[in-house]
Amino acid sequence: MRRFIGCYCIILIVTAITGLFLESRQEYAQERILWNIKNDFRKINNPASIENEFIVKRILDRYQNFLRHYPKSELIPRAKLLLAKTLISQDNYSEARAILEEITENYKYNVEIVAQALYGIAQSQESENNWPKAVTIYRSIIREYPLTTTGFSIPYYLGNFYRSRGLNSTALSAFNEAAEFYQNIAENYPDSPLGFTSLKMAVKCQLAQGHWTDAFFGSRQIFLQYPVAVSLLETIQMIRDISIKKLNNPGLAISTYNDFLNRNPGHPINDTLKKIINNLQPQNNKPSNQNK
Repeated sequence: MRRFIGCYCIILIVTAITGLFLESRQEYAQERILWNIKNDFRKINNPASIENEFIVKRILDRYQNFLRHYPKSELIPRAKLLLAKTLISQDNYSEARAILEEITENYKYNVEIVAQALYGIAQSQESENNWPKAVTIYRSIIREYPLTTTGFSIPYYLGNFYRSRGLNSTALSAFNEAAEFYQNIAENYPDSPLGFTSLKMAVKCQLAQGHWTDAFFGSRQIFLQYPVAVSLLETIQMIRDISIKKLNNPGLAISTYNDFLNRNPGHPINDTLKKIINNLQPQNNKPSNQNK
């Protein structure tokens, strides 16, 4: 009896593992199908042109086929997003919005997917020059889904949108609002990848406004708070550029680099920092900088 039970348990385990393996292979195959369709669409130079109309129609048909053949796939929401995006490229805004609105209703459990669907709706409104409606949706994404990849990116996008259209005053206001948005997230998620990225985005917004002092202290905070960041050399260069080129005060960079050395003895970057400090010292000793 024990032998029978043991064999039965082994059969159950093997069956479960086999099922997981087959399911994993099926998901991978579906991923490949979507990737191939998306990649083929990317290769089209001008999707909206008449000569590419048939090619784009084939892309749309392939997405529809995927939806029909894999109705229970976890990739269905993504496939619908890609289908809607393709429709928007063809100026078929109403059909695209219908799909995107259906996503927001049926996949509320997936906040990233919902945020992307709302973003697609806003993009379609923007493409139709209905900016007031678009910005209302953009702001709703920021408010309701601030920590999604989509919601996180929109505040900076709004600043760039206004600036690209010559609305400089509105752009400055948007960048200022965006900087506050990112700083708040950084404060709520300190010493984390999200906090690090938020500080970087806040500095980008400050640079876009020409707020050099704020950008310097933001860069300094990134440098001292995240000493193992991959972009450490980039931050070192930014601190140097802002201090010298914008604030005409090399001493700010030198003091920041010295603070890093004191806080992080033995750090691999320290020898490089010491060389930079030695190179900056003559500039800091110039009469124009002595009283700063």
